Amino acid sequence: MKAKKKPGAIKRTLDSLYSALTGIGQGKAASVSFTRGRRLQPIELTNMWDFSWLTKKIVSMPVDDALQVAMEISAEDDKIAGYLRSRWYALDAKEKIKQALYWSRLYGGGALVLLVRERKATAPEKPLIPANISEIVNIRVADLSELVPQTWYTDPLSPKYGDPETFTYNPGSTGASLTTGITIHESRVIFFKGIPTPAQSTAVTEKWWGGSLIQHIYEEILAASIFEDCTTELAQDFVSRIFKMTNLADLIEAGQEEQVRTRIDLINKLTPHRTAVIDKDEELEKQQAPITGYEALINYFADLIAGASGGIPRAKLFSQQLGTLAGAEETTGDYDRSLLAIQERTTRQIDRLFEVIAAEQGAPKADIKTDEYEWEYGALHPRDDKAITEARKIQADIDNIYITAGVLSPDEVLANRFGGGAYSYETTIEIGDEADENDDEEIIEEPEPMTDAAPAAPRATKTIDAAREAQTFIVPKSIAKTREQAAEIAKKYGATIGSIRETAESWRFRQRSPEDFVNGSFKTFEVPESRGVVIIFGTIKGK
Repeated sequence: MKAKKKPGAIKRTLDSLYSALTGIGQGKAASVSFTRGRRLQPIELTNMWDFSWLTKKIVSMPVDDALQVAMEISAEDDKIAGYLRSRWYALDAKEKIKQALYWSRLYGGGALVLLVRERKATAPEKPLIPANISEIVNIRVADLSELVPQTWYTDPLSPKYGDPETFTYNPGSTGASLTTGITIHESRVIFFKGIPTPAQSTAVTEKWWGGSLIQHIYEEILAASIFEDCTTELAQDFVSRIFKMTNLADLIEAGQEEQVRTRIDLINKLTPHRTAVIDKDEELEKQQAPITGYEALINYFADLIAGASGGIPRAKLFSQQLGTLAGAEETTGDYDRSLLAIQERTTRQIDRLFEVIAAEQGAPKADIKTDEYEWEYGALHPRDDKAITEARKIQADIDNIYITAGVLSPDEVLANRFGGGAYSYETTIEIGDEADENDDEEIIEEPEPMTDAAPAAPRATKTIDAAREAQTFIVPKSIAKTREQAAEIAKKYGATIGSIRETAESWRFRQRSPEDFVNGSFKTFEVPESRGVVIIFGTIKGK
């Protein structure tokens, strides 16, 4: 016996089906379960690139930053370096590599198709032989939709087993095709794969090419877009104008909607805010939308997207100034590591392109080996002369304050800034009453005599022989009350004023680190008629 359906049963059934599909109304667990969702189609990814600023930034910004500085190309033979450099720029190689990387991140795969004129005409489905290359005519950028695997390497003993051997190449396959159905050998293509995809993936092509970065973070980008729309809606609804029109209902009933609409349009032209039109005797109650905690919500979504983007700093992704909008205080260490990873993953492709360029008939010599030239990426943070000048000006102001206050002497500043061969912002001085590690060294029983003429030949005080040099000059406080007085006396006997340490009884001017000397080789030497100036000598390692 069939049960009779109660009224509303069909509606409840449909509601239950809707809830089961969406997860809404069933608790958090159902709505966030990780099941295979809808895979974005190439046209959808293209639209996101064209119309979503956030998508475009996430895809392109790390690539641009990783390859922002010109590549350095060098070789012992200047002609080889010059040729490689000129061809690199003539082929616009860096920009095309960047585009291929864009498509690998957006679609899951990008490529450079090498269009080569060969000395002996060869079909494009045949392997590209370096010795047969005459000239690279052009390099075309393609995405994975334009290169469809046709045949595969099937020999289990081949290092390329399981990889495509040939592709069907359809330039501009998403629009008007330039050429249809060219079969091209994989050696004529330089590949930039997407995110590695597990073997469980249902798409055979994607298993080889890889996946789209945007597919992986689509939900976060969608949530951010919805939130942006809601924010715009909230801003528009924040202020509304009420226009009361006499006999509004009668005008509409009389078929004069056009007259009403004209009057509303006129009002809207006079104000940027939205206008609510009601009858004179009607009332419109506006409920104020609460905005408490909205800033925290903005910060949450900003952090969510920055994290999902793969390490792009939030301030950079959202074009914030550090220290503004929610602080945005962050370091770029993690981001720099992600840029270095992009460079590392792109090295093999650039190596391959240079190999083909070096094989061109116009190269300075035939059969250029890869060890005859080298290339390297430019610095992630290129030199900014203006910023360097400003930073040094700030440091100079700080140093002047220290000198005026007596914290540092001009000689100490000189030694710290320029003593290491290159400018340094680090300031190191030795202070305190710690005993010098050389205080207990034995005394030379018969010190070398020194005359008043010694200062004319200061090296006599810094070097006893070819192997022994001064490590520290010690000036007693009995003859030098201040640091400056001690420095003048030490310089008189040949000391270089760099590192200075004050003890209870003396001023000590270190010339070299104790680690430069042989253990147990230190001797102290009191300079005759100097009223107590002592020089500590030692034997330099390796001499």
